[in-house]
Amino acid sequence: MKDRVQLDIGTRKPLQNWADINWRLTKKRVRNLRQRIYRATKNQQWNQVRSLMKLMLRSFSNLLLSVRRITQENQGKNTAGIDAQIVLTPEQRVLIFSDNSLF
Repeated sequence: MKDRVQLDIGTRKPLQNWADINWRLTKKRVRNLRQRIYRATKNQQWNQVRSLMKLMLRSFSNLLLSVRRITQENQGKNTAGIDAQIVLTPEQRVLIFSDNSLF
């Protein structure tokens, strides 16, 4: 069975503008995947849970949402991380995705 979330994994083109991201769709994709993981856990379908967790880790929407939470919504957003850098502007957020080590 093809998984609709697989269309979300990775990115087809480089992220150009932080403001162009459809956050409603991004949140919906992540929420849907979390609900699927919950249902599989509740039904004790452990192979399905494992597969969905791997899918969650590779999801581009999950990555976008994580960066948004850390750089915009988190109370410690003005605190430097382990790399001693603070990301405050949308341009700096886009540069995070140009780093190949994330994918």
